[in-house]
Amino acid sequence: MKVSVIIPFREKNELLEKCIASVKEQNYKNKEIILVSDRTSLNEKGVISVRNPDCKGVGAKRNFGGKVAKGDLLFFLDSDCILKKGTISSLIKILEENKADAISGKSLTPTR
Repeated sequence: MKVSVIIPFREKNELLEKCIASVKEQNYKNKEIILVSDRTSLNEKGVISVRNPDCKGVGAKRNFGGKVAKGDLLFFLDSDCILKKGTISSLIKILEENKADAISGKSLTPTR
């Protein structure tokens, strides 16, 4: 099962870089990372970065990322969130065990 991790953002910053790194470090390998911005695109290895000036606001960026996504599951992640190791695998397990269509998690404030 392929997971599309969609991250809306405005500008490149340190938290976004940590967010991307936390997704890349996940033990779940069948994933793609999609970044969507209305202002800029990033040239980052292993990441699909899309600039769409018409995508104003987080919701529009998430929707656009969903259209670009090739995965079976969409994982929406804010650019200031940092995933704990094993997060994607844990969420997939919960989805499968509960035969769920969607799942939501509690976000924690990152420590800098």
